[in-house]
Amino acid sequence: MRIPQKVVRLGTFTMWVLPAFFLADALRTGSAQKEHLLAIGMSCAFWLLLSYWEWVRAQGYLDLNAKTKLITIKTINVFGKSHCASYRVQDFRAVSSFLTWPENRSNCVELITHTGGEALVIAEFEPARIDKSFWGTPVYGESIEAQNLRQLVRTDFELEDRGFEGSRFPRKEYSPQSKSDKPM
Repeated sequence: MRIPQKVVRLGTFTMWVLPAFFLADALRTGSAQKEHLLAIGMSCAFWLLLSYWEWVRAQGYLDLNAKTKLITIKTINVFGKSHCASYRVQDFRAVSSFLTWPENRSNCVELITHTGGEALVIAEFEPARIDKSFWGTPVYGESIEAQNLRQLVRTDFELEDRGFEGSRFPRKEYSPQSKSDKPM
């Protein structure tokens, strides 16, 4: 099963605001001064770079193969060079989900090794906002996507499910000796 990389397109959406603001100001004054044109051009160039970066990040994926008991993670850097790493499921004992601490910016799903000291983050999602209060401090929890992925890994690979662990620091990154690490 191939799971595409989740990409937040907030940056691309919000970058339309700056050129629109400068264009509206130029139309309001009735003349496009060189400052307006320069600002519009720079904003559009920045928007194109941000759109390209989001498109590149969206090319990555997570591949879960229950037959071969392999987990493959493909990432692509900003220059377009892809990197593919495969991991054996036998190296892991459990799957869990957590929020990165202290700012709850992402909901990570990880595979935990048999010793429990190392883990491999296989996916990151936007955390779900639990509270619905407008005035209160936001409270975040596990997203539906992270919960579904955690349960899918548990059932397909027969790993222990440790559930959602709340906000915490990530465990030490898993670095096996027998990892198949090759560029694609």
